[in-house]
Amino acid sequence: MKKIIVTILAMFVFIPSTVFASTQARDFLETFEEASITPKVKDYKENEDQVVIYMFWWTSCDHCHEALSFFNDILEDYKDKIKMRSYETGANSDNFAIQKKIANWFEVKTGVPLIVIGENTFYGYNGDETAEKIKIAIDDVYSTPVKERYDVFEEMKKGKPETKKKNTTLILLIPAILVIVVICIFIKNKNK
Repeated sequence: MKKIIVTILAMFVFIPSTVFASTQARDFLETFEEASITPKVKDYKENEDQVVIYMFWWTSCDHCHEALSFFNDILEDYKDKIKMRSYETGANSDNFAIQKKIANWFEVKTGVPLIVIGENTFYGYNGDETAEKIKIAIDDVYSTPVKERYDVFEEMKKGKPETKKKNTTLILLIPAILVIVVICIFIKNKNK
């Protein structure tokens, strides 16, 4: 009986948390430094009007470095339009947990690089084809008023109604079933 109760209590410990206490999001210049890329732009500054590019990557990933080099190449022309929040996920499990949540949110693979611009996701990087799509996404999001721009982190805080409802039901249903089973076992053992 004690084992069953301990098992039930242990389940609550493993319910995922939405707090990312140890995450490390980096801007363009910090990301370039971490990737050992010399920035081509010296006068880069962030502002509220810029489109946020979320990038999940590994320091050991060649395609990730190609994508970062692409951003370095376009930063001179796009410096007033874009800013980056990058998450190195190979060495930081908290960053990887965020990447998994983002990938699940968009229903895409959890691999690198994963680039999110507004509602657009780019999984992998294959040169000019991806580069052109990224530029189009940047321009499209930039043309949207700042207050109307889609931000995945803000949307995840709100939750997708159908996903939030299913998850809440499942989270409440499983412990309820377990409690009923424990009570039934307890009553059965007491009546013997």
